[in-house]
Amino acid sequence: MYVPDAERWNHNIEYHPLLAEAVTGAKDVLDVGCGEGMLARRIRLGGAAVTGIDPDARSIELARDQSGPDEITYLQADFLEYPFEPESFDGIVSIAALHHMDTVKALTRMRELLRPGGTLAVVGMARNDFPADLSWEAAALLTSFKDRLFRSQWAHPSPVVWPPPQTYARRGGRPRKSCRACATDATSCGGSRWCGPGRIRLRRRVSDRQRGMS
Repeated sequence: MYVPDAERWNHNIEYHPLLAEAVTGAKDVLDVGCGEGMLARRIRLGGAAVTGIDPDARSIELARDQSGPDEITYLQADFLEYPFEPESFDGIVSIAALHHMDTVKALTRMRELLRPGGTLAVVGMARNDFPADLSWEAAALLTSFKDRLFRSQWAHPSPVVWPPPQTYARRGGRPRKSCRACATDATSCGGSRWCGPGRIRLRRRVSDRQRGMS
């Protein structure tokens, strides 16, 4: 059953305002793992030219059905293989899609596609590793319980990968000091390894506890 964007909520959608704000002012934005296009549509409302890419045919079909003609460019393709020109975008976003790909290859490709001065904003997921992640898991449970108590979740139609193949430790995502190269806080961008042409923001989700959402 069709549900208007304004009436949808789940843990992924909770982060859409954060990502849309991160690329405010960008002219050309790429949404990696766009699914059925809800985040892409939100960013398009801000005036950017938006391209969404996702390998799932059904998701892209739904995305096109919910956007006006020529409003957003949707590509059914493998992000790591699609022949984008280098430095094609001044904004790149991705939510709950990084764990569907090889992390290093995906971030390297995103950096290649980012123009100097652009912004890469990623909200990713990883598998908890106990006991190291116990405090994060406790915070996630409390946050998720509060959200679910007052809201019903919209189930997205995209394929699910759960649990994520990497832990936060392997992904380098436990909080530490700010990166000197890009001044990101909380989760690491990997230092100067990732801080190339542009500003990169990688953030860890507090509410990763939900199952079957990404």
